[in-house]
Amino acid sequence: MAAEEIVRFKDFSTSPEPVTFRVDPDLFVCWPEIPLDSLVELATLNTGGDDRKAQFERIKDFLDGIMEPESGALFRSRCKPSTVEDPNPRPIGMKTIAQLIPWLTEVYGLRPTQESNESDAGSPATDTTSTDSSSAEA
Repeated sequence: MAAEEIVRFKDFSTSPEPVTFRVDPDLFVCWPEIPLDSLVELATLNTGGDDRKAQFERIKDFLDGIMEPESGALFRSRCKPSTVEDPNPRPIGMKTIAQLIPWLTEVYGLRPTQESNESDAGSPATDTTSTDSSSAEA
């Protein structure tokens, strides 16, 4: 590539639009971009051995780090069990987390949003058609 063809300026700014999601009836707001360290944390959320309680705390800590503070506090309160003093009629549980974490992974760029198609695009190109060897009907 010749020196005059080299791009000397590139803008790597990201969209200022927040990442949002709803868990009935609440809207949660996440930062538009998250730090690389948080991406690493996101990529390792499913690892960590057999201590489920510690794993769930890591998930909540991760979400605290990517959400605006009000959304993080609301999300945590929705993860708690309901009590007489503090009812939680719509708790956030594993059904939501199991869908949310893969979606966040896609949104923040750790994997493609669509699975790649590993199969061939079709039959190989040839000079004959599939009907060349068949006889014409009378």
